[in-house]
Amino acid sequence: MKLDKKNTLWLYRKRYLTESIFDIFKNDLRDKRLRTHSLETSKGKLFLSFLSLILHSGVCKIMREKDIFKDYTLIELLYELKKSK
Repeated sequence: MKLDKKNTLWLYRKRYLTESIFDIFKNDLRDKRLRTHSLETSKGKLFLSFLSLILHSGVCKIMREKDIFKDYTLIELLYELKKSK
């Protein structure tokens, strides 16, 4: 398959984004093991992890748009929100 420079860069960026999402999923949101005894429970835990990943990505997007990362990390922001609860 031959690709021009523009398409190659686009594919590389998509791959990088996918790898970043899996890294967040593996390291930030999930425990090391599911520790479940049934398939339904495993699917439920994975679904909740998927929803967490969507929320994580949404909050990070808003933080980038509003330039909040210069003042807070994601963990610090969540802690501040927890305090105001």
